[in-house]
Amino acid sequence: AAAGAGTEAEPNASVAAPNVSHADDQSNQSTTEGATPNETSSNGVDVPDAPIDDERCKRQCDGFWPQADICTSLGTTYPSHKTRNPENMCCPQWRIRTSWTGQHTFLRRLLQIEDLAAEADRVFNRSMAPRIFEECGYHGDVPWVNVVREKRMVQSRMVRSQLVSNALYSDTSRHACWPDGYSWHYMARYSVVPSEE
Repeated sequence: AAAGAGTEAEPNASVAAPNVSHADDQSNQSTTEGATPNETSSNGVDVPDAPIDDERCKRQCDGFWPQADICTSLGTTYPSHKTRNPENMCCPQWRIRTSWTGQHTFLRRLLQIEDLAAEADRVFNRSMAPRIFEECGYHGDVPWVNVVREKRMVQSRMVRSQLVSNALYSDTSRHACWPDGYSWHYMARYSVVPSEE
């Protein structure tokens, strides 16, 4: 799995989130509406229209994949089915779709959530928990996303030797989490489809 989910971040780490406003680039607009069955990837491989969520690939956080050297050997497009094996079956390359319904809208909203979380992280310089919200007079599920900083950078699972980030986003009300780079690196750049969750 990618950099340790559940590991403690440095308490006062203040690394600015990358500017990810490129979600509205022209390059994404051609891939925003309706996936077609059995598309063909840029390397000529037929991309199946079958569901891509596999129970064997479920992780604590979305966007956590096998080791970098296993995944990067598959390249940056949908691989040939002949290369699929138990070791690489959970790599992001198998989730590439040249277009998927709602891609542009989903990506824009996710980037907005990440930008707000990064701003709150800069302002408060700490993770928020239900106890803190209660002290402020908020009770129940408060929609909030924390940014957790790891001690080391995470390698891309698409490009060999490329570092992506050291941050993890964690939604306190839904218990969802995903690594920084899931949006701007995997979804925007390589059209990796997120899980149904």
